[in-house]
Amino acid sequence: MTTGLQAVARTRIKVCGLARSEDVRAVVEAGADAAGFVMVPGSPRYVSPDDVALLAGRLPPFVTPVAVVDLTDPLDTGRAEALRQVVASGIRCIQFHGFEAPYDIQRWKLTLSIQVIKTIHLHTRADIAALATFEAHVDAFLLAEKDEQGRSENWELAAEAVLACSKPVILAGGLTPANVARALSQVRPFGVEVSSAVESASGLKDLGKLSTFVRAVQPVAPTL
Repeated sequence: MTTGLQAVARTRIKVCGLARSEDVRAVVEAGADAAGFVMVPGSPRYVSPDDVALLAGRLPPFVTPVAVVDLTDPLDTGRAEALRQVVASGIRCIQFHGFEAPYDIQRWKLTLSIQVIKTIHLHTRADIAALATFEAHVDAFLLAEKDEQGRSENWELAAEAVLACSKPVILAGGLTPANVARALSQVRPFGVEVSSAVESASGLKDLGKLSTFVRAVQPVAPTL
């Protein structure tokens, strides 16, 4: 039986990789709960801190902007300043997507007074142990699950992680309008994340695909 905020009546939906005002509008029209902006240089969906602030400003109340950062990327020398800049612009939810240590997460959380989502890459059961080391310092986890063959449609590890965790869990990795209902029936997470599967081309969100994804998610509630 799950605990804490897993016990909610509706699965939340985060759409990540937004880079245009049209994408923001599509996310809002489709009925998603959160919009993710990737601030990792080199990503095909990279958005600068200035553009993140502008795009997030187009979101209505109750749609949460999330800035995605990697503070362990050695090629991104301005990553800490970019994080401070986007928080100063009013974004209060940060997703740490790199290999940040628990004490670094705690330091940033306390210093900037932010909500924290920590990405955990699930490959084997040993990775589930990482949840316990971060739990006291984060508000939610995003689980990016791939097995040893690189597949992302075997959600057994994610289901085990949800049961082991007292914090909300967001499922990510290979989710599409066609398979998300099946994933939710097995994992029952607090929320899901989607990006490339709802695009008409790389980096271009598609309202039709987004709406289909949202409709597939809505009938499936997390475990109570």
